[in-house]
Amino acid sequence: MAVLSKGAIFAAAPATVEVEISEWGGSVMVKAYSLIDRVALMDAATENAHAVELYQRDQALDEDDREGLAEVKLYDAAILEIIHSCVDEMGARLFDLADHDRIRALSYASLQSIMIAVRQINTVPDQAALKKSSD
Repeated sequence: MAVLSKGAIFAAAPATVEVEISEWGGSVMVKAYSLIDRVALMDAATENAHAVELYQRDQALDEDDREGLAEVKLYDAAILEIIHSCVDEMGARLFDLADHDRIRALSYASLQSIMIAVRQINTVPDQAALKKSSD
């Protein structure tokens, strides 16, 4: 395998995989996370968890002491992964956080097919096995 230059590394496109969803009559493109994507996913989960905590604390107060925060529900981790992985032909995200509940309402089998692709494309190879194969 060739040793890459800095230019070749920065020119490389993120890996993508096309997932056929027969129920929907087409396919969905799933893109491997960049570090930026992964951090955005983690930030969304953290911010949501914090908002849920603030809402729950507010609800635990006596009714007269509440701030009246709008109800916040915890995001589903798998749905966050789908939101941050599904892209169009140009590599732009198909979904955003506003789509969370609509995605949850989709077929479990279809979402599971996408999640399998998300997990596969973002799996880090076993470095020990890679080293053995290069010896």
